[in-house]
Amino acid sequence: MNSEEFPRSITEDILKYLEEQEQLCGEDDTAQDDHGIKHMRTLIEQIIEKITNRAEYIDEYNEKLKAHNQYPLFNLTKIIPNFEIDDHLYEQLTFRETLVISSFESAPNPYVPTIVGGLCLDVQSAKGKNPLVRKQTGLKQSLIELITNLEMNRRNGTKSISQQELDKFIVRIKPQYERSNCKFLVHLSSEFDVEGNQAGSTITAWVDRNLHTLEEKRSEHIICDGVTNEKVLYFGIQPRRYYIKHMSTLEKLLDKKYYSMEKACNLIGEGANFILMRYLAVSRHIGIFELSSMYINGDMCLNVYNCRGLESGIVNDQKLDLCHIHRTIIEECGITHYCKTILTLQGQIIKQEWKDCNHILQVNPLAYVHNEKPTGNEHILLHQIWEKDMQLLSKYLDSKTTYAMDIKSYLADHPELKDMMADYVQKTLFMKPEDVLDFTIKHFNRFCPAEKSHKVNVDEEDVSHIIV
Repeated sequence: MNSEEFPRSITEDILKYLEEQEQLCGEDDTAQDDHGIKHMRTLIEQIIEKITNRAEYIDEYNEKLKAHNQYPLFNLTKIIPNFEIDDHLYEQLTFRETLVISSFESAPNPYVPTIVGGLCLDVQSAKGKNPLVRKQTGLKQSLIELITNLEMNRRNGTKSISQQELDKFIVRIKPQYERSNCKFLVHLSSEFDVEGNQAGSTITAWVDRNLHTLEEKRSEHIICDGVTNEKVLYFGIQPRRYYIKHMSTLEKLLDKKYYSMEKACNLIGEGANFILMRYLAVSRHIGIFELSSMYINGDMCLNVYNCRGLESGIVNDQKLDLCHIHRTIIEECGITHYCKTILTLQGQIIKQEWKDCNHILQVNPLAYVHNEKPTGNEHILLHQIWEKDMQLLSKYLDSKTTYAMDIKSYLADHPELKDMMADYVQKTLFMKPEDVLDFTIKHFNRFCPAEKSHKVNVDEEDVSHIIV
């Protein structure tokens, strides 16, 4: 590279800076002084040339690395047309839902499963920085300009042009930076019965807006004869690789390994899988695409999604448009698992079942389901439909009748209560207090035994203190 390609101002500014710092002193002989300045200029230009070449090599290396797909993770914009999770959709995908786990084993009706447990899925919004990446060494032209004008700007008390441009850049990129820091925090917890034994599972995952799993921990356990058998899988992203740790108490196994980005570039965790299915339901996507998943033992699996589109259905006496998503998981050994998930247009799971599995996941049969974002509070929804449950309504009417009879019997045995209420109403109408609530509290506190005993004790203490 020819030295004439470099701007002369940069070299001259560096020489001027060195002269101001008394690092470059001229000799009495003009010829020797010119020779020293030329030699210094040549050295500076060689340094700048090496820095420029290094920066070009780094950019070229990163481009080739990206072309070989060794570092970047999957890009859903190339799989799902117009994929984007904007702020509105980000809020729409974050909600809590509770489901029941049912089993066909020993069910009285072979077509109606028995509820044996429950599951809670909570997707929250969370903020956090991306994992640290290795910093690239090298100087840029803006850094050289900043060093050159640093002393002058410090004397004048003004900001350099580079600093002003940096401030403008920060203002422009800050909203995008804050948006990229918004992540998903997924937590799933389930407890259910398996042939008289207590079992359960948990998932805790940290997922970014591109549905890349940054960290995930999964566990499955079952308690047999007081002994807990548990399997745990943890994997987290690191620079240019994934770290995997698998533990099994039954097999007394602890396995640690790494997966390169080339092998795990299409990995989507189970926590991110629930967010993806919500997105597919909300966007009403139709089509087939492939990704990768990880089994509980840490092995990679082929993960195929088949979105069949919308179908009408009736859920808890409500007619809704539902989205059907079929998922096929193929292990490395060839074992295939089939899963079918039915969701509302808001991403709420209505039903999920696995082939050759007696347990299914479904919405609460008493819950009120609609095409709106779930509130996550099933007890509020139950308040709207509890009268339709004949058993619950019968218990309510029985309890209501019992309490009414108890109150009537108590009033009949204590006629003085009627006199107290009549006295209270008469005083209220006569005095017409501004604060009726405070007046009522003070009026009935006079009949409270606790208050009387408390006052008596206080008076006795005061009297004893005076006597002493």
